[in-house]
Amino acid sequence: MTIKLGQKDFKVREQPPKLNPTKNGVQVLCPFCTPPHALVPGEAAVCGTTLRVTAVQAVLTSHASRFNKIKCLKCHQFGGEMVMYNTGYVHLVDCMPGTRLLTQPPKFSKSAKAVFGLPKGLRDFVEKSTGKVQQVREIDAEGTETGRILGYFFLKPGKDKKAGA
Repeated sequence: MTIKLGQKDFKVREQPPKLNPTKNGVQVLCPFCTPPHALVPGEAAVCGTTLRVTAVQAVLTSHASRFNKIKCLKCHQFGGEMVMYNTGYVHLVDCMPGTRLLTQPPKFSKSAKAVFGLPKGLRDFVEKSTGKVQQVREIDAEGTETGRILGYFFLKPGKDKKAGA
């Protein structure tokens, strides 16, 4: 006898997982089984339970940003969908691709400052091995530059995605 079950034959039940503190961190346990067993994100357990981890971000609508005259910290324009960044908002779609807002300050380097001051040809030659030199300038809560240079660092290829929003 063959049983044919479709997606409409199932319903989903959701509960927060049980957490078991260990000396190495926290173990995530199945909330449905007794005794509970460990769950791993993206893998189905023998009981059919899967652990789903999602990141959630609130998006300010274009209408709300225009109506409330909320400026983007990067481009200083009103309107467009925006997300919160520290105490301000930035556009959901990158409005200034060359500008990064850092989530945490990078490790500044005196050698990066020295390389930044070199003539262009020599600087390009050195940057091939060290990574591109970036100058970090301070901005205030409204998103305007204060003119103060905080420091310099080497931006290594592949690490720039972690560095900013």
